[in-house]
Amino acid sequence: MSQSIESEVHKAANELQEQGVVPSVRKIRAVLQHGSHTVVGKHLISWRKVLSDDTTSTSVPESASEIEMLKRELARLEQRVSALERDNNADLSFAERLIASSQGLPSRSERRVDSDSGESEYVFDPDNG
Repeated sequence: MSQSIESEVHKAANELQEQGVVPSVRKIRAVLQHGSHTVVGKHLISWRKVLSDDTTSTSVPESASEIEMLKRELARLEQRVSALERDNNADLSFAERLIASSQGLPSRSERRVDSDSGESEYVFDPDNG
């Protein structure tokens, strides 16, 4: 009987994970409609251990749903990286304006980099501000 509930918990955890949902005792119990918190929790721990052991080796996604979940996670991470890059660029722009103002340049100056030499200079630009 214990093996049966263990396999049910593992299956429910896998299904939740494939849907992009982090498995929890409460969510698994909602899927199964039975099982005590203690028993489901014990088997969820064993599922996590199996999952952890599986991910330490190089593995290839086995199903289309796993691939889709990985694609969604990749897209989410790429969006996060883009947001961080935008924030970084805004911070850099602000820092460059601070540098320009500390060097006595007008506030509407911008840093221009010579593509051949790589040298940079601050140039007044009335359209930049």
